[in-house]
Amino acid sequence: PWFAAISLTELFSQKLGYSGELGVEMTLMAEASALNIEMRYLETALEQIEMFATVPEADEIALLVQTARQISEEPDMLDTIVAAWAKGDVEGIAAIMASEEAFGSEFLTEMLLTNRNKNWTEQIIALMEDEAGTFLMAVGAAHLAGDDSVQAMLAQQGVTVTRMP
Repeated sequence: PWFAAISLTELFSQKLGYSGELGVEMTLMAEASALNIEMRYLETALEQIEMFATVPEADEIALLVQTARQISEEPDMLDTIVAAWAKGDVEGIAAIMASEEAFGSEFLTEMLLTNRNKNWTEQIIALMEDEAGTFLMAVGAAHLAGDDSVQAMLAQQGVTVTRMP
């Protein structure tokens, strides 16, 4: 069910005209490469698949049902999220994404957002302590919104976080 939910989301995104090849991550990677800025990755595709493999079946089904419901009942949600992201409206993104309703269950919200944000915060702090230089790391918009966001967790650890205009 989790793979079906992801596939459904991808197909719906394509129907709306969105393309992963034209997305933020690919654009940032190209710009970083052009500026000779090294990339750092916070998790691998295999780690993401392994994470989903631990999801209880009931939560997988909840994710699939929630995905189908959102596509059916809130077809403009992706455009709303993209518009909020483009304006830097972190609160707007949080209102949409940083809730149990976004993923269908509290377990999935914890797994997909909160726990990953904690893990990434630790990795970012370790990178800052272990390596000098400038690096690019990209995360999804939902990870940058709300009280459990990567920025909030970094700030709680004493790291100065500055949003770029």
